[in-house]
Amino acid sequence: MRTPRWYVRQRLGSTSVVYINPQKISVCVGTRYPGLKQRLKRLRRVLPWPLPYLYQVAMVLRYPYVLDDELFPAGKDPRSVRKFRMLQDVWEHREQPEQSRFFREQEEEIQRQGYVRHKRHRVRSRSELQQFIREYFLDMLYSMQRDGYLPDKTSHIGTGGHGTAFIDARGRLVKSSGADHRFAAAVLAGVDRGFPLEVIGIHRRWLEQNGVAPDSRGAVGQIVSLIRRAEQEHQ
Repeated sequence: MRTPRWYVRQRLGSTSVVYINPQKISVCVGTRYPGLKQRLKRLRRVLPWPLPYLYQVAMVLRYPYVLDDELFPAGKDPRSVRKFRMLQDVWEHREQPEQSRFFREQEEEIQRQGYVRHKRHRVRSRSELQQFIREYFLDMLYSMQRDGYLPDKTSHIGTGGHGTAFIDARGRLVKSSGADHRFAAAVLAGVDRGFPLEVIGIHRRWLEQNGVAPDSRGAVGQIVSLIRRAEQEHQ
C-alpha cells in the first residue's frame, strides 16, 4: 500500500491514537520520517537552493504509511536518549536542581552566549533557569507522579499535541517524535496507563503476517484492528 501517510491518518482519525503504559515502550527512533533526513543531506551537497526544500515538501506529501525494511530505522532504548537523561538528571536532583548536570551546563551556556533556548522559550539568567526548571520540568514530573497523565494539562512552554509511534515488524510500538519530555516524565514518574501515542506507520511485514495485503484497497480499514491489538499488548 503506497498510499500516502496523510491520507491514511485522515481516514483513521482518532482511531490511530493508542493509550498505553509508557513503561512498555522499549524502542524509540526519534523521527517521523525515517530516511528523509539522509536523502536531504545528500541532495544539499549537489543541488542548489530551493530544490532540496521542494524535494522535502514533495517527499513529506508522498511519504508512505506502510514502511519497508529500508525505511524502518534501527531504534534505541528511549532511556538512553539525551532528552530522557536530561530529565532524569533533573528528577534525581529535584530537591536541589542547581546540583544537576543539566543546570550547570545550561548556566555555562547562558554565561557564554547570553541565553539558552527551549523550543520558543529563551532563558537569560540563573533565576530564570531556576524558574524554568521548577515551572516546566518539575511541575510536569510531580503532576505525573501525583495524577498520572492528564491530557488537558498544558504549559506555555511546551508545544502540546500527541507523541507518535510506529508498529514494527514484530508488532511492537516504537516511539518516534513528539511529546518527548512528557514521555520521559511519564516513565520517570511511574505512569503505567493512559499515555497517548498516534500510530503514524506500520511495518509491511507485520501487516502481511496478520493477513493484511498492504497494497489492497481494503488495507486501511483492516489497520484499525492491528492498532487496537498493539494498544492491548502495551497495557
